[in-house]
Amino acid sequence: MRVLFLDVDGVLNNTRSMVLASQGGLHPAGPLGKMFTVDRHCVRRLRAVVEELDLRIVVSSTWRRHPRALDTALLWADNWRAPIIGKTATSYDKRGEQIAAWCRENRLGPQDFVIVDDDTYDIDQPGQAERLVHCAYRRHCARRKKRLTRRERRQDWLDPKELRRQVGFTEQHANQIRALFSAKGP
Repeated sequence: MRVLFLDVDGVLNNTRSMVLASQGGLHPAGPLGKMFTVDRHCVRRLRAVVEELDLRIVVSSTWRRHPRALDTALLWADNWRAPIIGKTATSYDKRGEQIAAWCRENRLGPQDFVIVDDDTYDIDQPGQAERLVHCAYRRHCARRKKRLTRRERRQDWLDPKELRRQVGFTEQHANQIRALFSAKGP
């Protein structure tokens, strides 16, 4: 069994999808409201690689506290009943510890999983950094010299040029997953 540990915020959604959901735009809020919004494009890319590699999903996101939220959002976004087989425990402080505990409990080897997350600070257990696919919630603009006010940031997010810069799960991330599972183990 090959497992994908999935974070949702920053992977299946991004600032673009959140802003547009709050305004009823291209990616309107799903049936659960704007708090549980996903970007359809990110979901479609994830679905393609999960189905191609026959992966199983374990939810490591804070969305795991809302059992039906992810199922409903994925059905809404792409009519997809994802192969979700579980969620990590909340009894550990760090996400890396939660993932390590799930792997131990389910006898999952180091070459049998990949972690897809936008935060890396708490993915700190042995062997996890090599299995991490790091997504970005929002691509930062190098051209900025000053810190923006909240109003300027909001206007920037709504700028059509900037909206195209919003990220999440991309084809590059899908290719990283393919490479990790095709690589020979130690």
